[in-house]
Amino acid sequence: MLRGNRAVSEYEQVLRTILYRNSSQVSDGTARIIEFVATDGTGDSNTAITIVTVNPVNDVPFTDGIGDMAVQEDAADSFLNLFAAFGDPEDADADLVFILEGNTNPALFASMNIDAGSGTLTLDFAPDAGGLYVETAFTVTVVVINDAPSAGGDVYAIDEDLVLIVNDASGVLTNDVDVERIHRQHPCSVVQAAVICC
Repeated sequence: MLRGNRAVSEYEQVLRTILYRNSSQVSDGTARIIEFVATDGTGDSNTAITIVTVNPVNDVPFTDGIGDMAVQEDAADSFLNLFAAFGDPEDADADLVFILEGNTNPALFASMNIDAGSGTLTLDFAPDAGGLYVETAFTVTVVVINDAPSAGGDVYAIDEDLVLIVNDASGVLTNDVDVERIHRQHPCSVVQAAVICC
């Protein structure tokens, strides 16, 4: 502030340093009228008028973030208040538009809905979703056990004084079974033969 007899240039310099600061984030664009009066202690000067117009600028919305959540499997729906998490200098909560931008694990939810009127995000969790698991591999070895063969009886009839000749592969062994022979081609042989003559 200058007082007394000072050079006109000094008063001009002081007047040029006056700043106008608009403290409100919400500007309606109405012109601000600023009046200047100089006085010498005896009388006032005429009034100098300056008009300041503040052009509104749309500020971006802001957010304080939404905290992480942890719920039990098959939990009831969770409700998040988006009005508490987001704000805007110019617009009321109800005028904000909320968009669910993405979800990295859709299988966790049966549905995710935003109620624009109340600003509520509802998380409907899918049944039996979530949880932790571990995988392991194992080997099964089947140990071979030798099963005894099963022999079937054979009956042959020949005339008296003749010699009975029976081929083992096509005769005596045709009704005998060996499991291992089937699976591993083990040969069978005649261990004992009995001939009945009548």
